[in-house]
Amino acid sequence: MERLDKEKAAEMEKMKLEMEHELKLRQLETRFLLGEFKLTAMEYKTRFDKASKRSDETHVLFASRLHNELRYYLSSLGVDNFQKLCNLLVSDKLKSCLAPGTLNYVLSLEGEGCFEPDQVARLADTYINCHIRAAASNRGPSSPPRGGGYNPHPRSRSRGSGDAKRNALLVMRLLRAKVGR
Repeated sequence: MERLDKEKAAEMEKMKLEMEHELKLRQLETRFLLGEFKLTAMEYKTRFDKASKRSDETHVLFASRLHNELRYYLSSLGVDNFQKLCNLLVSDKLKSCLAPGTLNYVLSLEGEGCFEPDQVARLADTYINCHIRAAASNRGPSSPPRGGGYNPHPRSRSRGSGDAKRNALLVMRLLRAKVGR
């Protein structure tokens, strides 16, 4: 009986060491990515949003990886209190609902930071109002007026996250090759 307990304890210790080793590898990956590629806040968000559990990781390691990715995303934008977190979440949701042209306009002005929700909303309204006026002045007297607000084509929703995902996958492969040596 005592021998079985010792074997179980040894097996548990081995599993714990393997998990700690895997966690250290993940932390090395993160530090490597931060140092070599200096990911943008948008890339951190994409990594967090698109994350899924890998077949070779436990749920504990997956949760840890998610936590780290979210923490890096928040720290890259200087989010250090609840109000800033709320503003970030509302801004992100608002931007996810914008048409591609409007989104590109807001993002081009935003740069590496993150505007507060009221600023995102004002910029989106400004962009849409300018484009409606420009379209109205180009129509001429015989064209019927455009009803309602800005109506993007339904299939023209945001694109481009594939590039960030491909880049992240490439970085992970490079890192695994470098760590595996």
